[in-house]
Amino acid sequence: MREGTVGDGPLFSLIVAVCDVERYLPDFIASVDRQRFDLRRVEVIAVDDGSTDGSLRLLRAWQARRPGLVQVLTKENGGQASARNLALPLARGRWVGFPDPDDVLAGDYLAKTAKALAACPGGPPDIVHVPMLMWDEARGVRSDTHPRRERFRHRGVVDLVDHPECFPGSASAAFLPRAALAGLTFNERLRPNFEDGDFCARHLLNHARPRVLHVNGTWYHYRKRADLSSSLQTQALDPRRFLVVPREGYLALLTDAERLHGRPPTWLQDLILYEIGGFLRADQRVSESASAAQGEVGAAFLATLGEIAGHLEPSAIETFPVYPWPAEWRDLLMYAAPGLDHVTPYVWRDHVDRGTGEVRLRLRYCGSRQPTVVLGDDQGRPLDVRARKVRSIVYFGQPAMHELIWWVRPGAGLRVRRDGTDWPVRDREPERGRDRAPRSAALLGSLRRTSGKVLRKRPGLRALAGMARALAVGVASAPYVRLPWVRARYAGAWTFMDWLSDANDNGEMLFRHVREHRLDLNAWFVLQKDTPDWAGLARDHGDRLVPLGSLAWAGLRRLNETFVTSQLTRDITEPPGLRHLGVAAPRLVFLQHGVIRDDISRWLNTKPIDLCLASTPAEAASLTDDGTPYVLSTRDVALTGLPRFDRLWRLGQAYPPGRRDLVVIAPTWRASLVTRGDGVGRHEPLDDFAGSPFARAWLALLRDDRLAVALREAGVRIGLLPHPNLKAAWAGVDLPHVEVLDFVGENAGLAFARAAVFVTDYSSMAFSSAYLGRPVVYYQFDRDDYFRGGNVSRPGYFDFARDGFGPVVTSAEIAVDAILGLLAETPQVYAERMDRAFAWRDGHNCERALAAIERGTRPDTENSSSLEGDEESSCARERS
Repeated sequence: MREGTVGDGPLFSLIVAVCDVERYLPDFIASVDRQRFDLRRVEVIAVDDGSTDGSLRLLRAWQARRPGLVQVLTKENGGQASARNLALPLARGRWVGFPDPDDVLAGDYLAKTAKALAACPGGPPDIVHVPMLMWDEARGVRSDTHPRRERFRHRGVVDLVDHPECFPGSASAAFLPRAALAGLTFNERLRPNFEDGDFCARHLLNHARPRVLHVNGTWYHYRKRADLSSSLQTQALDPRRFLVVPREGYLALLTDAERLHGRPPTWLQDLILYEIGGFLRADQRVSESASAAQGEVGAAFLATLGEIAGHLEPSAIETFPVYPWPAEWRDLLMYAAPGLDHVTPYVWRDHVDRGTGEVRLRLRYCGSRQPTVVLGDDQGRPLDVRARKVRSIVYFGQPAMHELIWWVRPGAGLRVRRDGTDWPVRDREPERGRDRAPRSAALLGSLRRTSGKVLRKRPGLRALAGMARALAVGVASAPYVRLPWVRARYAGAWTFMDWLSDANDNGEMLFRHVREHRLDLNAWFVLQKDTPDWAGLARDHGDRLVPLGSLAWAGLRRLNETFVTSQLTRDITEPPGLRHLGVAAPRLVFLQHGVIRDDISRWLNTKPIDLCLASTPAEAASLTDDGTPYVLSTRDVALTGLPRFDRLWRLGQAYPPGRRDLVVIAPTWRASLVTRGDGVGRHEPLDDFAGSPFARAWLALLRDDRLAVALREAGVRIGLLPHPNLKAAWAGVDLPHVEVLDFVGENAGLAFARAAVFVTDYSSMAFSSAYLGRPVVYYQFDRDDYFRGGNVSRPGYFDFARDGFGPVVTSAEIAVDAILGLLAETPQVYAERMDRAFAWRDGHNCERALAAIERGTRPDTENSSSLEGDEESSCARERS
């Protein structure tokens, strides 16, 4: 009897492990009930794994309603693998699937699978896979963005020997033949993940040429929970992911495969590399950074990677087919993790300063012995080295590799010698040894990839039309910039920006300074038209304001020489309408938004920065010193102070102690409380904000009666300065005694100036308060959670208790005590920290920033004394 006909018992068994998914389970149940397939051919075995919510109640109700379909088992909590193992011997279907109860099956999921099985040539396959559609619950978007989506371009059945890129990974969107699973169980020690991959791989290792059937035309909807609570989303916090899974999962699979087949099949090596790549991608991501792989756990994980590498073939790493495998990852896996010495067989140029012609060179090495390298020109003469740095390349909290970085003036050619041998110099670090495609092919490929990505993430013609409009403006700008009057208008220009839709940051402040004091500079400001800050800039500098996305904007970006911005989102640094057209990038000056306190190297290192401004000596050292993770050096970091601090300084002088009438409370935000960004870094709050522990903790402080009475007696009010990402959420909270503040115009500066005490949790705005000498209370009620995952960056040089500008507290009651204490007097220890933090507190940051930009590099040694003199004189002015 053919697959899918009635009369031969269940065709499909769905084994569902359920634990605390009451919120999501109704969607899954409905998706099964709505299947356009004869459910008499289906059985569902749902195992409640010790749920503490209403999940079991929902399962019981489903069973009562569909007794012929649903069977419910219960057990004490033991993990997903143990729940599936309990049900596996009871399954009667010819094909067994293991869907997750927080996901959803498309309506034709079972029908399309049955049809594909019935038409499968050459007999039944060894495993069936259905493509995954990624469901971003927070944004309400379902998109075809799974990293392995390309494997479903194969239709029908494929042989894994011929197509190892089709390796198995997930059992949730798969079906396995029950007859072949005798004696096979899920490994219950593999927690918090990879029990699926291990189960599928061990099944397929029993076959010399495993056959995979791909079901096309239907979807398994994989939900990425808005609250980031799924096991997959929180697994990085579990040490077992780094200590147990790699040894008892990846390493054990490889050694068992060698025993069975003499060598691990290529498909298995691809599976392990895919898994390892997931670790590496997560570790190098600036957000979602919390991880148990630090200290001893990180060191142990790297050691295990070294052992795993001994079972992988170099060719498998070089030709990994799912996504590009960077050369840095290859060196980590093949040399650094096993503890081998290695030096990249080339030096590469990764950046050229368009303004000075200086070139940055890089060379990576593994091991403790730093290679000896001589840089010269074609005649053997030494090059003028403007800066040299030894950078630490950190993985899993360990300085796993190092990099030599030089800034040089090339002169008559460039020649690199190592150990008496000429060393190749490349224009970029090669990706798996592949040469760059011809420009036309690269352009077409880029457009195809980008349009595909746009449609996968935001399906619909509107998204594609937006991309087409941007590209049309970019194309039209090519003849536009050849017009003589356009070249006269924009050639050699300086372009200033903050956010795409907001100004009022360091970009606007420095632009206004330039327009007031340096009319010889051809300065322009770019902003989206009709946004809140447009009117003020148009009133004061309308002839120098350019609408974002216009033809004038595209012409300006093609002809300008210097681009000065406080933000580095990709749409700012690489505009969509120009990034595919080979438009030369201008010299990029990063003004910053605030003082860098955390380690943001994984993000900042990807930006083509020619000059970065710093505000404090500690911040500058964290960017430039040897052993730090940044590619920045003393050549491309200038200690000037933030331009917007000048306005802050002027406002602060107008509010001596007797006029300071606010306790400013400035909560930041949490990734779990907002939707994903809109592409320009902005987020929107989720609907359940008011009931969150975050909101309750801040409301406990804002509504504290003792604080309200004491402040009223002192003639001081509470001012609430919410982070823009949560501004809309706070707007709906009843706080009649609180003055709500915002960041429009001078409002934020006035808030700091009026403040007697500034209260935040982790915000770098505390530096703005300290710049004016206002003490800070750090209300860190969720300290453990924040540093285990609530943060979107990584701990850096700044320690709140050691370096902070006020006390660190963990409860509203203690926060009230701290606020009232600081109102009476600022302890000397905090006053001294504020004094030491900044090189200058004098209102002349714009002057220094402009001088540094014009100079093009950090001041030479002979100029250092003049800067020190400026610091002394400014401090003297402050004391007087």
